[in-house]
Amino acid sequence: MKILKLIIILILSTFNTINSTNIKISECGKARCVPNGESSTDGGQCGLPLPGIIGTAALNIFAFDKGSRCGECYELTGPLGSTVVMITDGCDAGDACQQKELFNFIISKKDFNKIGNSSAYGNIYSLGYQKVSCGFSGYIKAVFGGGSIAGRPDYSYYFTVSFSNFNIGIKQVQLMGTGMSRISTLKRDLGKYTWNQEGGGSKLQFPATLILTGIDGQTLSYKFNKPPSGQMIDIKKQFSPPTQKSSSALVLKESEKKCGMGKLPDYVYKESLGLGWVTYFSWKYEYINLESHETNKKVSMGKNLIQVELQGYGGLHFTREGGFQTKYIKSISFTIRVAPPISALQVYVGQVGSYTLPTLGWQWTEITIPASKIKSKNDIEYSLSFYNNKNETNTLWIDNIKWNFTPDCPPTPAFVADKFI
Repeated sequence: MKILKLIIILILSTFNTINSTNIKISECGKARCVPNGESSTDGGQCGLPLPGIIGTAALNIFAFDKGSRCGECYELTGPLGSTVVMITDGCDAGDACQQKELFNFIISKKDFNKIGNSSAYGNIYSLGYQKVSCGFSGYIKAVFGGGSIAGRPDYSYYFTVSFSNFNIGIKQVQLMGTGMSRISTLKRDLGKYTWNQEGGGSKLQFPATLILTGIDGQTLSYKFNKPPSGQMIDIKKQFSPPTQKSSSALVLKESEKKCGMGKLPDYVYKESLGLGWVTYFSWKYEYINLESHETNKKVSMGKNLIQVELQGYGGLHFTREGGFQTKYIKSISFTIRVAPPISALQVYVGQVGSYTLPTLGWQWTEITIPASKIKSKNDIEYSLSFYNNKNETNTLWIDNIKWNFTPDCPPTPAFVADKFI
């Protein structure tokens, strides 16, 4: 009898609450991520309640897109693993927030340390990210507001609503009041949706109906009488996480269902260092000039190149904060010349290596090295080094340091697309 009661309780709870996992909604993309102190204590510009079960994130101005991503959830993948966060805010301070080339996620140090190591680096430049369903239990919550007369709510001319606890991002909210001749689309302002009576149109009368459209095309209809102002109301509706069997079936390839870190930019150096690469940890050198013009009139060199004078057993060490995935690297190529000639210049990925280049001299030489000769067995690495394995000083001129990738390397674009039929 006890077992039967337990079964009945479980069945009833299934009808009353929708539980979901973090279903993949988009392809994999590449982004940047930085930690920002402790966890958020408010709902940011979006005005959302803190989700509790997952962390929160702010996005750069371009990615935040005036709040269009408020409440959406993303799985972020770094060198140490993955975590899911919900967008609650935007950022506008500093170059990372102003740029338009990449999504820039700002998350708490606690969440950052689930995917990286904030004590070792302050950025993950090859972050992998993917839009997912939020995995919330229960139903969507709504908070209503608007005009008032004599201290009492009056929504006849002005009406607002904000939502929380939705599992799929909201693309559009529409309203149909009693006596209205047509459906009105509410204007989005960050996490709030607003209706105004305009041009002598109909006043808002109840009962009314809200129509919510998710980013995957799902629609929910909620019929309601005049609601109280400022109170959270359970609308008893929830977006269903899309599956291959649902009407909004995902069109994801098998390789897109699990994101790794974002694909490296092709170039470590071309005219300048690529985003995320630094040479601060080079050792035993007289100087490093990242804007040398000593191209010897070689057209393919462009305007700038790297000129470095390495002492004996010195190294030019390129480091990428947050690391990078090595799995799909096929080879590395670059153009180089050296004076005096050297037969002990080594190139390797990671902390150590033993691959030695053929003898190099004053003439420009195009070099391509298979990844198998220079990379470690680690899936994630953090550096690329040119090491002078001889006790004499040499000057190196290097340009067009480029990664080449295997044909099966996922593209991981900077801006991911929702992939629904």
